[in-house]
Amino acid sequence: MRIVAKTRVGKFEGVDAGRAMVFKGIPYARPPVGKLRFRSPEPPPPIRSTYDATKFRPSCLQPPSELFPQTGPTEMSEDCLYLNIWTPRLDTKPRPVMVWIHGGAFVAGSGAFPWYDGARLANHEVVVVTLNYRLGPFGFLYLEALLGSTFAECSNLGLQDQMAALAWVRQHIEGFGGDPENITIFGESAGAMSAATLMGVPTAKGLFERVIAQSGAAHNVLPAEVAARIAEKFAEQLENITGERIIQGDAIQKIPATAVLDAGMETLAYFSDPRENHRSQRHEKGDPTILLPFQPVLDGSLIPRRPLDEIGEGNAAGIPLITGTTRDEYMLFTFTDRAFHSLDRKMVIRRIERTFITAKQLGLYSDKSHLSSTRQATDIYDFYVDWLRRHKRPADAKHVWAAVATDIMFRVPAIRLAEAQAPYAPSRLYLFTRPSPMANGKFGSPHAIDIPFVFGNLEDPAAKLFCGEGPEVVKLSSEMQLLWTSFAAKEPPHSPRVPEWPTYSLDRESRRPGLIVELGDFVGVVKDPEADKAYLWEGIL
Repeated sequence: MRIVAKTRVGKFEGVDAGRAMVFKGIPYARPPVGKLRFRSPEPPPPIRSTYDATKFRPSCLQPPSELFPQTGPTEMSEDCLYLNIWTPRLDTKPRPVMVWIHGGAFVAGSGAFPWYDGARLANHEVVVVTLNYRLGPFGFLYLEALLGSTFAECSNLGLQDQMAALAWVRQHIEGFGGDPENITIFGESAGAMSAATLMGVPTAKGLFERVIAQSGAAHNVLPAEVAARIAEKFAEQLENITGERIIQGDAIQKIPATAVLDAGMETLAYFSDPRENHRSQRHEKGDPTILLPFQPVLDGSLIPRRPLDEIGEGNAAGIPLITGTTRDEYMLFTFTDRAFHSLDRKMVIRRIERTFITAKQLGLYSDKSHLSSTRQATDIYDFYVDWLRRHKRPADAKHVWAAVATDIMFRVPAIRLAEAQAPYAPSRLYLFTRPSPMANGKFGSPHAIDIPFVFGNLEDPAAKLFCGEGPEVVKLSSEMQLLWTSFAAKEPPHSPRVPEWPTYSLDRESRRPGLIVELGDFVGVVKDPEADKAYLWEGIL
């Protein structure tokens, strides 16, 4: 049945789908095409008549996903700045609003991915919003370095898009049954990194009241000088594709979007691909290996300094936080880590050593960090062997690397985010431990497995394969939805098995583990089983 939502900006026709009322493909900014390519988002054009919000709009331009065959609508376009809304009813009851920021390494993803369908969450009397934002070079190229001072305010465009979407929601969500004064942003992976980064963006204040960061924190920002080198490489690749050096704004805004995308993907491969030819080129030019060359940058304007430092000094004061990770994050990425299954002790120690060097170049580690020698990398390797054995987990070389990579990319940054926010608002930490049934459980609890549990979309065929099925799966999903939505409702997060979720603290003097919530076959409050690893990285990460 067709339904119409009335807002100050116009009328939107959606569909009553039974479980929830759904409005798809609502523009929150003008299409960023032509002269608006590589420019800050502008308000959307006025709605002249009732807007057809019954179908998803295109995903942002992106390469094919190696991990998922389809991350949203197969149609892709630069004209992609749209959001989607699921609401229980169109009435004047002020419901909590939950705005989802999708992941995808800042180069892929869509707010229309089936796992993000908000109908089941909306059953908990919340309004759910998903959105698209510009990706890859369209959203995260350091434009001032490439195009000059006239583009100085136009870096971090993907983040600016997210802020524009939040501003639109704040202005108009009341017409969809939502409370504009109670907005929770939540996201996973690059979406969580975005949400945590926005906590440290001074101009994002007032756009949201709460944050849930799943498998992503506030460490992922590039120094301007590194981002400038990435922009230079992008320009080189663009010249190879188009046959001319395009460095002026009006010129780069006229070339085919596919050329921009192709140059971006060549740049991505150059900085992140472990193959020897790219590694040799990087070594010759002194370029670091960067897993996410397109990510937020310290541009001096939108992001004046490291978001984690801003958060630690109270930029997000009064904003309660839930953050956490899965236990075995890195295992998902073994699908694309071609050398993973042949790793030995020497190779892993070399990887750890290289990781320290790269992270220092990117400013990810503390200024006090001095870890760079083979001896120190060996000590860390040996620590993880002992730790894994004590916890009755595989301790061969490849699993040591998976544990180290999980911690430096996800777990320790989540702990640091929780610590930074704790003096200014309730800050809570979780660990998702239910294993995936894939390959008889050998992947453990990998990156992204928690998403279908949060949204309750466990009937999706890919979710069944990834998450499993049965009453225990449904029960865990129900618990997580209750925890997430009660938090969004400005209540202390609670569920049947977690009647009270304590705030997090890391006791450095006694080295006692803090209290967290475990989400898996067991659900409840536990002493953080990963705490001793967090202490290992003290003063480093």
